[in-house]
Amino acid sequence: MTSHPIEIALRIPGTWANEELLAQAIPSDCKLTGNSLVLTDRSQVELYVRPRDRQFVDVFKASNRLDPTGQESESVRNYHLQVCLVGPGGSMQSASAMMRSAIPILQAGGAGVFVDNSALSFGASDWCKMAGFCDADALTFGFVNIVRSKQYTYTVGMQVFGKPDLIMPTKSAGQEGSVIIDLMLKTATSDQSFDEGHQMDLPYARLFKVHKIIDDKSLVGSPMHNPWGRLEFSCDRIEQPVYKSLSQRNAIRNKLRF
Repeated sequence: MTSHPIEIALRIPGTWANEELLAQAIPSDCKLTGNSLVLTDRSQVELYVRPRDRQFVDVFKASNRLDPTGQESESVRNYHLQVCLVGPGGSMQSASAMMRSAIPILQAGGAGVFVDNSALSFGASDWCKMAGFCDADALTFGFVNIVRSKQYTYTVGMQVFGKPDLIMPTKSAGQEGSVIIDLMLKTATSDQSFDEGHQMDLPYARLFKVHKIIDDKSLVGSPMHNPWGRLEFSCDRIEQPVYKSLSQRNAIRNKLRF
């Protein structure tokens, strides 16, 4: 359990004309009850339906981590309703459950998934593939955004696993972000907490020193708020290995032909 209540929020656009048609399209082993989606295993997530708005199509398109299919893109452009799923986060297990919870809505005609916690979006087919794996690689790829500028590279969304976000100088982040990806996976799957001055070792680098940046409260009330703050990683020098391509280094990218 986490001391910070975290909610994972997903938005799924679809061309259903109304909520009745949505309910009829849900697979028979799931059902809508009030403001809940009851899944095959009898677990429930909150479900709300919103009408089309003017901004969502542009936001979804700008947030794509992978290109949706042509049909998925057309369905997003012509969507009528947004299905909003909300459930608990704060661990790999809860994130896995939320990733799978979107499947019945996608099977009912949902065009894709937008993750409010990290401002990432995926076409329905790619999300279903990730939910089929539901391993650490798929979960970090689906829920955690990596933002890169000239000076810094940082993550957005690690709170869904109950972990602080990461930030480091871009010059240390590795070829195509390979180092911060490895640090992200190690942090997401580790049971340890990171104290000021902690050192983390990767096989091809000198020790990274950790500096804790406390929660600045600027996003309190937003799905993107991370109450664990950030971990800033610094390293004097990285021993440059012979890099594999990102698709080889990262299993989910290989499986999705990224």
